[in-house]
Amino acid sequence: MTGARFNLLEDPLIETADALGVSTWVDLPTVLARLTSEQELEFPGLAAHHQHPWHAFLVQLAAIALDRAKQDDPPLDAGDWRSYLLALTPEPEAWCLIVEDLGKPAFMQPPVPEGDLSKLKNSTRHPDKLDLLVTAKNHEVKAETVASHDLLTAVRQLPFLLIAYQTFNSFSGRGNYGIARMNGGFGSRPAVCLTPDLRWPTRFRRDLDILLDAREEAVESHNFAEFDGHALLWLIPWSGEAKEILNVEELDPWYLEVCRRVRVVLEDGLPMLYYGATDSARVEAKDLNGNLGDPWTPIRIKNKAKNELAALTLSDKGFHYRVVSDLLFSPEYLRPPTLDFFEDEPTDMTAVFMALVGGQGKTGGYHERYELIPSKVSFIIRDQGTHDLATLAGSRIELTGDVQKRVLKPALLALMQGGTDDLNFKDDRAQEWLGRLDRAVDRIFFNALFDDLDFTAEEKERRWQTNLWQLTESLFDEAVEILPRNAARKPAAIAQASSLLRFKARQILPAAFTQTENQHADQEGTAA
Repeated sequence: MTGARFNLLEDPLIETADALGVSTWVDLPTVLARLTSEQELEFPGLAAHHQHPWHAFLVQLAAIALDRAKQDDPPLDAGDWRSYLLALTPEPEAWCLIVEDLGKPAFMQPPVPEGDLSKLKNSTRHPDKLDLLVTAKNHEVKAETVASHDLLTAVRQLPFLLIAYQTFNSFSGRGNYGIARMNGGFGSRPAVCLTPDLRWPTRFRRDLDILLDAREEAVESHNFAEFDGHALLWLIPWSGEAKEILNVEELDPWYLEVCRRVRVVLEDGLPMLYYGATDSARVEAKDLNGNLGDPWTPIRIKNKAKNELAALTLSDKGFHYRVVSDLLFSPEYLRPPTLDFFEDEPTDMTAVFMALVGGQGKTGGYHERYELIPSKVSFIIRDQGTHDLATLAGSRIELTGDVQKRVLKPALLALMQGGTDDLNFKDDRAQEWLGRLDRAVDRIFFNALFDDLDFTAEEKERRWQTNLWQLTESLFDEAVEILPRNAARKPAAIAQASSLLRFKARQILPAAFTQTENQHADQEGTAA
């Protein structure tokens, strides 16, 4: 491989850490072997928003390699993985980070058929210039900081960045198209899945098994190529012209995408990254709205009658409990296969939610959430489906909204407006406190939902109403202490607001007061 350097199949370019935190640099086949043999493994240099891109890359790559090798079980030996990966690429240079011959592929970098870099009009020595985060201002994540005067150190920054850039990118201006596996240019490619634990080997083995089992269904459902479809899109020459766009029918169901033209070369002994715009997206899938069988992406049913489907697009509010409830239970979403419960698994599972939210000229933030799904919930979903859980969760979400708007808000307005009888509901000063109630509910919602499943319908209702009343009363009491008010009107404002709070709460949350009143009545009867 003359003129090709830094081979991921042979060179130690990926930093790993064992159970004791001891760091070692290894090649890609060794990473796959350690994952399949379930050795403790961490990736110390991996940024939070690169976790799912790296995981998805490893799982998809392994699934493709095993399918092409006609193997059902992943090997435990790095040598076997190396031979499987080499079999995917006619030219071994495809696994090298720097390849001098522009007519050949480099890792995550398609061949440049023009033979020069004149069309790639942008360049940088800072690999993080290509990162998914839009860092217009240097706040928590600084822009253009990844650079080094040492060649090996600089090159080792590239694998995670290139994988995320090519397989998770959204639209970022004219000619800079995003991936096909998201709904529109400003969508997101989330991770929504289950796992028995959060160890890298556990998640890898579970998701790999799912992809191997789901391959045939993915081909039939999305019209992918059944045999020998394009799998590693960086192998295909790409000049950026619209006529080169690839159709879904040409692709392997687990294809690894490249959505941008990029090339790494050596200049003055250090890496320089060249990148540029294209006339079209790499994959023709605009009309599919991201519904391409991504194993981690829930699909929203936009119009059931017309079979209109679209990949989940997360807002910058992240995985709010309302969103998570819909993803877990609602019939309005098609669950990805990695979110299915299987009988032969441990009964306690963790639901994982990850996404980097895109936007026009901005990033809506990186969002993570983890929810423990206890055994009784797993059994219910496997045996009975999600209908009853969706109904219960939906009624609790609706009640929470009623409490915010019809109980807490008028009481806060009475407090803030000095106890007037004519409340101004356009006053937006209460919004911060309504948001605080929502966040308090978010913290307890799923634990309360799952804890209450063993009770009768009446007791379920009482328990949730009691939770809501306690949270609401606590927030109101805090507001009484800290909100500024006219001193002359303070006693009247507190009295009216407190009275209004309880009056509205008894209307919306009657079960929260019934038991307390009954207990008081019993105590009075005993005393008499």
